[in-house]
Amino acid sequence: AFAKKWGLAIVGPDLYYRKGCDVWKNPESGSGPSLLAALEKVGLTSRHIELKDAPWLLWGHSGGGYWTLAMMKNYSQRILAAFCYSPAFDPVWDYPDAALKIPLMIRHAGAGDANASDVRCWQTAVNTFHKLREKGGLVSIAYTPYQNHNYSFVRYMAIPFYESVLSKRLPTGAQGSFKEMKDMDKTRGWLGDTLSLNTYAYNEYPKEPSALSWLPDSMTAAKWKEFVITGTVIDRTSPPQPYGLTKTRHHNMAVELTWRADADIESGIKQFRIYDRDRLVAQFPEQGVYQRFDTNGDDAISMSDLPTMKAVVALPVGADSSLTISVVNHFDLESPKVAFPND
Repeated sequence: AFAKKWGLAIVGPDLYYRKGCDVWKNPESGSGPSLLAALEKVGLTSRHIELKDAPWLLWGHSGGGYWTLAMMKNYSQRILAAFCYSPAFDPVWDYPDAALKIPLMIRHAGAGDANASDVRCWQTAVNTFHKLREKGGLVSIAYTPYQNHNYSFVRYMAIPFYESVLSKRLPTGAQGSFKEMKDMDKTRGWLGDTLSLNTYAYNEYPKEPSALSWLPDSMTAAKWKEFVITGTVIDRTSPPQPYGLTKTRHHNMAVELTWRADADIESGIKQFRIYDRDRLVAQFPEQGVYQRFDTNGDDAISMSDLPTMKAVVALPVGADSSLTISVVNHFDLESPKVAFPND
């Protein structure tokens, strides 16, 4: 749904390895050039040749977070924004000036993170933040102490962060090339104090701003504050309603209902509710939730695992009925009901 809204291509590389992320975490190992080559080939095959030069939103967890930081070093001109979830291995390189233009958010779990001497997630987050902010980089740090290396609701923070940056940096040229990306105006951003958790409009903060997190706007600042205090961001908006509804009679006593729906960008789809007027007659799925989310970051959940949006509902021929359906998101907010067509 996020990609559909913004016209994005989702790239989830499968990196085959025998020795963990050590063999691919540095782009120079081949993972950087391989990504460029893959985008060009997929663009040609799909007839979307613009993929070759499309700007990137990068996201990485642990060794993937290190890789994201390394890509900021090697391919900074191509990156629209980046989010690092417990990045590891405390890189010692310097960043080019172009990397200072990239809005970056780093999440870590402090003492609860993976902090062995050869991993150093806590140090990676803090050291990277200071290195980039002291040079004027557009970096924020989100510390969630009650979570850990493999457990965090980062999607609730990452997507609003990306959306804010997309609205300000996305190229408007015909080609949509990374060469046409807009620069952020840092003075129109906000600042977040990681100690007091107070937030300030950039131009209203009276002291040195480089010690504070830089955030792209007031809404992101509010969500950042909520995230670092509670470990999540509450969704306060109802999901989009279903569409493409059909009703087909199975036999004298039942009808088959089908529909389509886009996920709530903020909190996905928990379930669908089917009503006959105001009476709840069915729930889909009957047990559990429709979409579940990985809180680790390493375990991708395939879209193919989702059941077909279809339900059979008891409805005798000639019954006086008016069937409708709604979507419920993971914060139990319900969309407006939509009516199925009459027989």
